[in-house]
Amino acid sequence: MHRLLSPSRRGALLIACVALALSACGDDDPAGDDSRWPTSDDPVDRTGLVWAQGDTVHLGDGTTIATDEPIAGYVVAGDGIVYVPEDSTQVKIATPEGVEATGAHADPTSLSASPDGSHVGFMDLTTGERDGYDTPLATVVVVDLTTGEEIVRSTTGMGDPDTDDLADLYEDADPGLIGLTDSAAYVSATTGEYHVYDLDTGEHSVVPKVGSIRDLDWYRDLDLPDADTNPSGTWTVVNPSDGGPPRFVPTTGRPVVTHPPLDGLYLNSWLDDDTAVGTRTTPEGVFTLLTCSLPSGRCETVPGTESGALLPERGAGPIVFPEGSAQP
Repeated sequence: MHRLLSPSRRGALLIACVALALSACGDDDPAGDDSRWPTSDDPVDRTGLVWAQGDTVHLGDGTTIATDEPIAGYVVAGDGIVYVPEDSTQVKIATPEGVEATGAHADPTSLSASPDGSHVGFMDLTTGERDGYDTPLATVVVVDLTTGEEIVRSTTGMGDPDTDDLADLYEDADPGLIGLTDSAAYVSATTGEYHVYDLDTGEHSVVPKVGSIRDLDWYRDLDLPDADTNPSGTWTVVNPSDGGPPRFVPTTGRPVVTHPPLDGLYLNSWLDDDTAVGTRTTPEGVFTLLTCSLPSGRCETVPGTESGALLPERGAGPIVFPEGSAQP
């Protein structure tokens, strides 16, 4: 899912990825703070519809970047994409010039980029100090891609391996990286607070959890665009709860119903004022992307995604998953 994870979902993913770090990645060489990041000097265009299939990421400008290996999760940032391969925790960078390993490790579902693509953040669930049950301490990592410097590597608010059963703590407390703005990284800690890291200095501060996160000013600045209303605010997407076809509702005038009718179609973001993007899992179980256009309401499968597509992790592009959607 590429919307902010619900607490239960985020905790489940954290536990699952801790298990992956313990069992599936024996060939990884945990780097801790010895990771090596190249500097970014030719940033790619992050706008438009981004999707991946197999080992190839399709950018919004029509160009592609190859990784030469299946991708578990990725974001568009810096000079290309920052990604984690399948069955691994290793973080790599792929650009039009090739692939480079960074030595860092990440939960692929935690990858997040700042809106301007200059910083990338993630949760390292591999290299931290281990508790008495051999569970690694979760570590927040933020990298400035313009300098190649790891400006944050912190376990603050992630528990104490000397006294905590970390797996149990993470299941209950649901820690994780919420996302990045252009100035700060926001983390949900096990202590019931938000931890904030300044992207210029790496300095840390604490914000209490009060009310709904969606009402907080900084949450609106995350690279998690509103999925319902087009950029100019003239049309809103409505996905009926009864499974009927999605429709466009204008501020004035008559709604436009999408067609042809497609079971499972869910419109969830906008490419521009007249083009919404949707996701659909076909009866054969294939996850596809569609665009639906105004004023006609006609929907078409995005060419190339007929056999499946993988979307960027949150903070990486225009797509926001509906709750419960699945990827191939």
